[in-house]
Amino acid sequence: MKYLKFLRTYVCLLLGFAAFTACTSEADEVLKDGKGYVSLSLSIEDRFQTKAVDENDYQDVDNYTVQILQEGKPVSGCEWAYPEIPESIELENGSYTLKAFYGTTDAVTKEAPYVEGMQDFVVDDDLQKISVSCKLKSAKVMVAFDPSMDEYFSDYSVVFKTKAMEDDASFVWTKTASGETRYFVVEAEEKVDAVMKLTDKNTGKSAETKMDVTLSPGSNKKYTLKPKVDEETGETGLGIEITIDHSTNDKEVDITIPSNWI
Repeated sequence: MKYLKFLRTYVCLLLGFAAFTACTSEADEVLKDGKGYVSLSLSIEDRFQTKAVDENDYQDVDNYTVQILQEGKPVSGCEWAYPEIPESIELENGSYTLKAFYGTTDAVTKEAPYVEGMQDFVVDDDLQKISVSCKLKSAKVMVAFDPSMDEYFSDYSVVFKTKAMEDDASFVWTKTASGETRYFVVEAEEKVDAVMKLTDKNTGKSAETKMDVTLSPGSNKKYTLKPKVDEETGETGLGIEITIDHSTNDKEVDITIPSNWI
């Protein structure tokens, strides 16, 4: 009985080993055919907890689109909504980029910020899991004009131009767009070309001055413009209240505009 039990165990081990060897060989034959297989996943950075983003949809990976790129171009048949990604994707050997994103890629948008993740990988007759971390790419900005602006200026506006915009493009907050929010795709610590334009109500003369604006992905800034008159000189200046992330005290910056300048 002991001999039969040992023999039965030995045969089972042999069969198990043979099955394992067959599976490995079969996989090797597929992988040596100039192709590999990848499975994809994505994560979202905790940075979305910043008050610059209160859109809960950005926390849900199922809302993201996933692409596989090669030399910067989408590979045919390799774009999915995240819930529809196949468990395993067959690719020819070569260099690729996994891209996941949510939101519009426009340089400036009214709707919501843009989120993106990119991860390079190489397929070389292998099986691998590729993961990408998605990051916020936009800054949230609001410009508001105090109603008293109309007492001194017949027209006024703020113009923003970021690196992501085309050469001849910019975004303008007109006097009628006060309080509107926009999302700008920006680089880290990007110095934005921001200009205030004013037209004096009495003289009709126009002038402009640059604003000191630095934005990064996740920034949340509000600029409130209001006139300020120096009681001693009578010169009209412009005070700018800047609120950042709704968590700091307002910071007022006075830009004096001499009356003869406009």
